[in-house]
Amino acid sequence: MTISMSNPERQAPQRSSARAGSRPVRGRLSRRQLLGLGAGAMLLAGCRSKGPSSLIRSGRPLEIWWSQGYYPEEADAIEAIVSDWQQRSGGRVHLSFFSESAIEAKASSILRGGPQPDILYGYGLNETVLPLLAWKGMLADLSAQLKPLTSQLVEGVVQAVSYRNNLTGQRGIYAAPVAQQACNIHYWRDLLAELDTSPDLPPKIPQSWQEFWLFWQHAQPLLRLKGFTDVYGVGLPMSPLASDTSNIFEYFLQAHGAALLDDQGRLQVEDQGVRERIAAALSDYTSSYLGGFVPPDASQWSDVDNNISFLSSLSLMTVNPTLSIPGSQTADETTYYERIRTIPWPQRLDGQPMEAILSVKQLVVLKACPDLDLARDFVSFFLQPDNTDRFLQGGQGRFLPVLRPLLKSPVWSNPQDPHLRVALQILERRRESNIVLNPAYSEVFKQNVWGLAIHAIVKEKIPVGQATEDAINSIRRIFEQWG
Repeated sequence: MTISMSNPERQAPQRSSARAGSRPVRGRLSRRQLLGLGAGAMLLAGCRSKGPSSLIRSGRPLEIWWSQGYYPEEADAIEAIVSDWQQRSGGRVHLSFFSESAIEAKASSILRGGPQPDILYGYGLNETVLPLLAWKGMLADLSAQLKPLTSQLVEGVVQAVSYRNNLTGQRGIYAAPVAQQACNIHYWRDLLAELDTSPDLPPKIPQSWQEFWLFWQHAQPLLRLKGFTDVYGVGLPMSPLASDTSNIFEYFLQAHGAALLDDQGRLQVEDQGVRERIAAALSDYTSSYLGGFVPPDASQWSDVDNNISFLSSLSLMTVNPTLSIPGSQTADETTYYERIRTIPWPQRLDGQPMEAILSVKQLVVLKACPDLDLARDFVSFFLQPDNTDRFLQGGQGRFLPVLRPLLKSPVWSNPQDPHLRVALQILERRRESNIVLNPAYSEVFKQNVWGLAIHAIVKEKIPVGQATEDAINSIRRIFEQWG
């Protein structure tokens, strides 16, 4: 195996030393591995393939492009899995790591005739590039590789990896599910405890939508009176540079009942009620920033910056699409178990519970691979529960398994874990992404239409009504281009 690395981004931030932070180490990975030892080996033994040396055709290494990840353990895990597969198969691999922005750029270049790997994995590609690669018939069918696992997959996962191929006019399984996620809310328990006796703050965090966000806004001036002069109440990204902006805003759309697509995936933005609810969601999302309750540089944040702001104690609360924030603190048990809290979403404006918007991380094989059977064999090997579990543990639990038996293992179902427990609770009530309803919506994410609209409101002072119309026009053009 040969390994290369290109343009690594900043790693997940550490907690500021000013508030007793600590550097992530491998300790938790080792504990998790001990807890989960043998859990995957008991599952789906039939999906193990039988020595694929006869599948080698071209004689060249398989070219694999992989997201760099936030933790060294993630890279260690995939390197170990690749090494194990090479020993078993006799195949060779050239494994390249790229930052998340770099791998999205390289994946997008495939659509324009650029170089392509044999196997591709990127954390955000399921929301941007993969639906279009499938639409253009550039991905290999992986239904045979997924079949042994189907009965063990959690609800919605098979649909999330089923894409429409415009060349055949049919939907098919063109990706292998690796992990699942939804957006999570975190806050500093110890900071909030400073206000326990304040008569100006409710004794409990409200569960109704408007009161929930007002709670964090009201906490900001109270904390500053206590001497926390640089703390902001709300850590929401306001930048088109961050995919987090669009991911989080989807929950605001849901809270306001703004259903952009119907059950058949047809665009509903011509409906006046939908347009009004989109405008209300944009106004709601940006109000914290315009009111001075969000760090001013949130308009320039990339995906890692809300983590940095929170872990530097510059934000009392934040929202993040993964569990990377608590995951970065696993070496400090006091911070992980006591100081940081993960909580469910508040109720929607209609009083109904919020539904998690399921996002499935996916591994794909490019159809042009000269060793398709060999690449598919690697996918089968990676999907063995002990391998995917090893990889997810390397990510310090920032993504969750998609196999029900793994979710029930001691590693992932520990009732004492204050973050995994809530993340799983959030995912119990889930809905499919708009991308599953219509792959054209992936281009809305790729162009970060919502991030652009939000940034226009907070930095360019564009009226909410105009920003709403601009966003709707962009979405309409995208859907017209997809046909």
